[in-house]
Amino acid sequence: MISLETAKKLKEAGLEWEPKFGDYYKIPVVFEDGMTEVMDIKQVMSYHKNPEEWEESINSFVFIPRLDQLLAEIERLGWEYELRNDEAGIDYVCFVFSEGYNEYAHANTPTNAAAEALLWIYERRNQHES
Repeated sequence: MISLETAKKLKEAGLEWEPKFGDYYKIPVVFEDGMTEVMDIKQVMSYHKNPEEWEESINSFVFIPRLDQLLAEIERLGWEYELRNDEAGIDYVCFVFSEGYNEYAHANTPTNAAAEALLWIYERRNQHES
């Protein structure tokens, strides 16, 4: 699981969240490091029935994406990825490439490597939009 700090950076960079059953999120206002929660089916059904009612809560929550969600977002943004162990076989590297650009992120878990790669993509995209 990625850290609250990384999740906040992803949120600020542009990662949007439409709650789904089983999604992890943190409520930072409850504890300094946040309290980790999992969306249950009642919450998801309530959200889909009345998203406006949930808007303030969702904005205060911080979505903690899983590895599959991070990789899906990389693809949704038009990038390809390759995730593998580094040469030493200890850490993980997530390579991202698109339109002649490529970058990689190195981290201690596959999820952290994918999160760092996604942050790089968002930062690159946000720089081009400025």
